[in-house]
Amino acid sequence: MANNVEKVNGIAITDIEKINGITDDNLEALNGEEFAGVIHWAATGGNVTTSGDYKIHTFTSSGQFNVGTVGDSADLQFLVVAGAGGGGMDMGGGGGAGGTLYNSASTSANDNGDISGLFDSTGDHAVTVGAGGAGLTGWDGVGLGADGSNSVLAADSATYTGNAGDGGSTNSDLADSSGSGGGAGASGGNSPQVRTAGTCTTSQGNDGADSYSNNGGYPNRRYRSGGGGGSGGDAANAHIGADANMSNGGSGTDYSGTFGTGIGSSGNFAGGGGGGGVNFGMGSPRGVGQAGGGNGDFSVAAGSLGGAGGNGTANTGSGGGGGGNGAAGGNGGSGAVVIRYLFQ
Repeated sequence: MANNVEKVNGIAITDIEKINGITDDNLEALNGEEFAGVIHWAATGGNVTTSGDYKIHTFTSSGQFNVGTVGDSADLQFLVVAGAGGGGMDMGGGGGAGGTLYNSASTSANDNGDISGLFDSTGDHAVTVGAGGAGLTGWDGVGLGADGSNSVLAADSATYTGNAGDGGSTNSDLADSSGSGGGAGASGGNSPQVRTAGTCTTSQGNDGADSYSNNGGYPNRRYRSGGGGGSGGDAANAHIGADANMSNGGSGTDYSGTFGTGIGSSGNFAGGGGGGGVNFGMGSPRGVGQAGGGNGDFSVAAGSLGGAGGNGTANTGSGGGGGGNGAAGGNGGSGAVVIRYLFQ
């Protein structure tokens, strides 16, 4: 035809082709998708949701992240959250949060590790979601809530591990922890005593809070346990003053801007459990758990028993609350693994 213009089925084809309504200038249109030398990620595994141009895979239990297509885009993020520690019993400390490991291929400001070569091959990549530690329910000679369990994402270049949170104490000092440290439990005695909380030895969490005890007789008797450390900050030590409450758990970390509010505790993960204890003659002194962490419990009258510590919310990696006078600690929350990538 004239002017180097051809018509096929009524569609004019010049240097720019129009196929199915898609203008293709040096692009190829195939099955309604555009290709400009960019290959997008495609994968299965976990609970898969879509947010704009992103796919989000949330693992609340162990499984496989199966990469069907390795994408060209560097826009990929992941979060690994370990299981949290359980709370101590009988004026117990709060459980420490599970360690968190966040990494992003779309920024250079990575929290941990190197993203290069994360998923270079198709196929299965193992995902392990750590369980939360059990709260202490009876004296075992040690007096600690159970530690949580590690969560793991096995990539091609490295294995990314979130370290377990530390259990809260009942009546003893705590050792170092690779996740957040547990809170120290209160103890009896005729003079003021301070118990030392667990400390975090990695960049994945923070320290628990020390406890304070003073057997000064009613109405001055105070047994204030420490809260567990959180991924976002240390738990504040239990206060000495007559009007002070138990120690709250350390703050968690808000990832809702990346992964949305439908996971974790409205997008927050890894808060510490609140401390339990006794505050005779005072009301509402419980330590508050953070980011889905369990609250501690307490008693406020001579001879009264406190309630059990609250459980950390499942798949938040947040600690269990410390039990009140004579009561059990709460269980730590299980962990999670979340992966997000640009799929179109």
